Amino acid sequence: MSLISFHKFLIATGIIFCLGFSIWELASYRATGHLWAAVIGGSFGLAALGLAYYLTHLSRFLGIPMERSELTRELEDSLSSNGRQPPKSKQSRTSVEAYESARRDS
Repeated sequence: MSLISFHKFLIATGIIFCLGFSIWELASYRATGHLWAAVIGGSFGLAALGLAYYLTHLSRFLGIPMERSELTRELEDSLSSNGRQPPKSKQSRTSVEAYESARRDS
């Protein structure tokens, strides 16, 4: 298991924990009415959302270029056979260039 895969596993575990604890604290708030239970439950719910966002955008945070799907490759091949180039987003081009330059430097 690579380090990135293990990192994804730990983030997913953190998301599950935060969601479970948030649900538990919000249920405690409904039963007791203590405001701190609602604050803690809401905080852990927000932490779960933040971790979920981080997990879905992990490659961008780490600067790793995303793998292209087979459909994307087929589209690029069909466009290049017609003499046209597919549009490239500035963000993906920048992250790929940064990744390649980092590999060359090391």
